[in-house]
Amino acid sequence: MVEGVWVGVPGGSSRPAAWWGHALALLMDSGLLSEQVPELPEDPDELIPRVVRTLLRLGSSATLVVDDLDRLPEPLRASLLTVASSVPQLHLLASADASWEPEVSLPAVAVVADLELSVDDIARATGTSAEVATQLKRAILGRPAGLRMVSVMPVGQDDGLRTGAELVRTEHHVIRAHDAEVRRRVRALALQDLSSETEGVLRSWALADPVTDELARLLNPRVAVDDVMRAVVRAGLARVERQVGGDLIIRLAAPVRATLRQDASPEDRSIHVAHANWALARRDLPRALRAAGQADDLALAGLVLTTGGLPLLWEHGAILVEHFERTPVRRLQQHPVVALALGLALNSRRQHRLRAAELFITAAASARLNRSATPSDRALMATVESVALRLTGLADGGVAGARRAASALGQLDATGQAALGALRSDLLLHAGIGLLYGDLREEAVEAFEAGAAAAAPLEPNLHAWALLAGTAALRGDLDEARSWRDLALSRPWPPDKIDDYQGTYLRVAQVVLALEDGKPAEAEAWLDRIWPILPTVEHWSVLLQVRAFLDVRRGRPLEGLERMDRVRRSRRSRTGAPEPVLRRLDETAALLHLAAGQPAAAERVLRRTRREDAPGALARGRLALAQGRTDLALTRLARASSLGLTAPRLRVEHGALEAAALLRLGRSELAERAVLRLEAQLEASGLSFPLFLVPGAEGALLLQRFASTSQGERGGSPGSTASAIPEVPHLTPREEVVLRKLVDTASTVRIAQELVVSANTVKSQMRSLYRKLGATNRREALAAATSFGLLRRTEDDGEGSAVNLNEPS
Repeated sequence: MVEGVWVGVPGGSSRPAAWWGHALALLMDSGLLSEQVPELPEDPDELIPRVVRTLLRLGSSATLVVDDLDRLPEPLRASLLTVASSVPQLHLLASADASWEPEVSLPAVAVVADLELSVDDIARATGTSAEVATQLKRAILGRPAGLRMVSVMPVGQDDGLRTGAELVRTEHHVIRAHDAEVRRRVRALALQDLSSETEGVLRSWALADPVTDELARLLNPRVAVDDVMRAVVRAGLARVERQVGGDLIIRLAAPVRATLRQDASPEDRSIHVAHANWALARRDLPRALRAAGQADDLALAGLVLTTGGLPLLWEHGAILVEHFERTPVRRLQQHPVVALALGLALNSRRQHRLRAAELFITAAASARLNRSATPSDRALMATVESVALRLTGLADGGVAGARRAASALGQLDATGQAALGALRSDLLLHAGIGLLYGDLREEAVEAFEAGAAAAAPLEPNLHAWALLAGTAALRGDLDEARSWRDLALSRPWPPDKIDDYQGTYLRVAQVVLALEDGKPAEAEAWLDRIWPILPTVEHWSVLLQVRAFLDVRRGRPLEGLERMDRVRRSRRSRTGAPEPVLRRLDETAALLHLAAGQPAAAERVLRRTRREDAPGALARGRLALAQGRTDLALTRLARASSLGLTAPRLRVEHGALEAAALLRLGRSELAERAVLRLEAQLEASGLSFPLFLVPGAEGALLLQRFASTSQGERGGSPGSTASAIPEVPHLTPREEVVLRKLVDTASTVRIAQELVVSANTVKSQMRSLYRKLGATNRREALAAATSFGLLRRTEDDGEGSAVNLNEPS
């Protein structure tokens, strides 16, 4: 731009002469002219001498800005060029069609095809700050005609002038919606030269703004779109840009767009539907979702959500809320995908949780009633039902639905997989989460791995990688957890993604791995990154569990108990939780009570759990050890082994508690054997935190012995302890059956009844069993069997009752 004063002079002979006066009046308002401008004549040809005299009185150079120089009447254009060449203080900056050239080349005249004002130009012309001028430039696309339109618009009874600062509120809403007079006057000023047909075309473009030339033709198939584009650009109402991909983008000036959007029309819905389908075909899913919302088309919104999956919801859920938040439940009953998605979007907002719960219930009910014939739709509906029940805590927490969904998704043929597209990965992940919170961890991991594999090739999948990393870390598969963690961290993620729902389990993995490496401060720093979302995220129970681990490790169990109680009471007031989640929380609370020296409180908490599994049996064994009931502790540890210690963490916790119990009994041979086995487990797994969960003096002894391991270091060579472990006694299948029955009862009569044999047969097998184990009673037999690992069940183990004890050896 040429330095100096900016004077807006309108182009186009059809504009009223009053425009010229407004331009100079604007100069006066901005403080750039100190003298009163004389009344201007109606004839524009008489204006130039007056303008020149005014500029000469300024005593400095000035720039005259003219739009559409080529469209001015020839006498006026010639006069302007003559003045610009003869007055040293005056420069002329004009826009004209690229095909037009001035008759002579003049140093003081600059002609460009696309005239755009700078922020400084707009600030000087409107007397506003650079910040307001920046907003105004964005609103008018930098066009002088657009600046005139908003700057000199008459307002109210006195026809005063409204400045750009008063008009510009936001980028998308320049004109006050309640001011009908303002809208009427802007329409008259901005659109007065357009035919009704052209105005209708612009209205369709305003509703779909910004539009490509392709979309413009789709919305107006019977109109010469190129001619309309040229006309509105010349009038300063729009701008045409070429994108990198080659598309032409038509951007209407914000005042024009806002004006044309004011009055609803019956044709609007068809415009929005066409716009949504066009955007969906081009995979511009946020735009498609917005257009579907503008059309109030729930079926179309469901199709967009199914196509985009959860990534679309996480990044653009606000669009869904904006358009469908107040949609009645009776309408949403026919669209479970939209109901679920809307519930997920609202669930993160505390003031909308009741509405979110209502939507989840609606989604679950309508998904269950949906009897679609296609396998892909059945898989989708099963997942919707599972997620809705899981988030509300109703029925079984969605476990059965998650199993159905995972099975259905795994059995889809190529056609079914193509029908779901990228959504299949999200559905598998959510089916896996349902299985995980139903305590079906192995099945959950299979679903997570399938979900990661189902994603588009080379497509980064934070959610899948995070779930796999966190689940592996909690199970104690540290090498696998590090592998998934490193894969997830190999990509840059914005904080609002990695520290939100999708990244929750990645942060959990980082917390657990830091704890196992003996770095509690680092673990706490990772947890603090994700902790703020605890009130709204469904993974709150896992975050609470790892926070409790930190509280135990850092010696603040009472603080942890207070926090856990507060969070659980808060969650209980909103939604329930699956029974396995409540069990795990009770076991975690028992850990905190034992760390605080409150075994009686720990026992009260554990009594709430009716069903016993391996983790529960371990928790009760730990409690018995803390209470000084060593025999009971060993019996419960034997029970845990028989139930199946399927995860490395459970096996190491069991080994540490077993070693502590045997040390307390003073059985040196059995205790040393258990300690050697524990050392091998620690070396093989890399785990160390389970040592901090062993109560009593024996726990302190184990920590002291394995101090290097508890700080995340590896002690000794890989085979240094394995060779020192005594040979495991060989039991016959019949002896194994009797041993497992001894875990539950000492009664030979009961064992005989359950196995349908005589009591003498059971006694005979018990004598043989005790001899091989070096035991004289049931307690010693269970202790020895536990130390040898004979009670551990594998996935291939049966209950053992099919063995015939009457058959000879």
